[in-house]
Amino acid sequence: MSLFTRPLLVIDTETTGFPDDPDCQPWEIGAVLLDVEGCEVSTFSAVGCPAVLKPSMAKALSIGGISEDELRAAPPMVDVASAFIAWIPVGALAGIAQPQRFFEMLRARGLELAQQLELPDHADGAALLAALQASPATAQSATQSATQSATQSAAPSSTQPAQSPGLRWLCTEKDAVKLFPLLAGQPGLELWAVPLEQEPAPEFWHQLDLALKRVRERLSFAHGRQTA
Repeated sequence: MSLFTRPLLVIDTETTGFPDDPDCQPWEIGAVLLDVEGCEVSTFSAVGCPAVLKPSMAKALSIGGISEDELRAAPPMVDVASAFIAWIPVGALAGIAQPQRFFEMLRARGLELAQQLELPDHADGAALLAALQASPATAQSATQSATQSATQSAAPSSTQPAQSPGLRWLCTEKDAVKLFPLLAGQPGLELWAVPLEQEPAPEFWHQLDLALKRVRERLSFAHGRQTA
């Protein structure tokens, strides 16, 4: 019986300070990817030098068992973060009017897309699923996952070298509504929906207020609404 419905990624970080320190930053990232049965698939661990290091952070660093000098000798934390993102290869699927805009948004957030699948706007769930199943990257991921599971079953006590986990797919929430119900019988596919969060500029609300004011003025009557 499976422990999870999807693979689980557990992430842990070590930081230079405590929650009340505004300059607190991570200096280590550790992660373990577990399959649906709770078996270890892959691991990631790396130490990096944060952008801000102060003597007042010595106590927090001692809890993590590292000194300021050791951190300064480590690669920049921004490089470690990039390596962590690259460790989890992702592909993107979009059946919308302008799929490239979705892909560009993901790249702008620092993601490197191993593969991009463009489908026509309003593509149905069956077409989206077929595109995922036909992707060479999906087939390679499934083969790698099966190989890792077989290796773990054959030698559970051996130490395996860290490997990058298989490809994860990202899609829009619009496509997720059609795809997610079809994934129950597709254990080799891991799909995540990316929400679109937008914060209008302050000027937008000002212009909206002015427009609504003009509408109210046109709809106002000196003696109330008149009927024929």
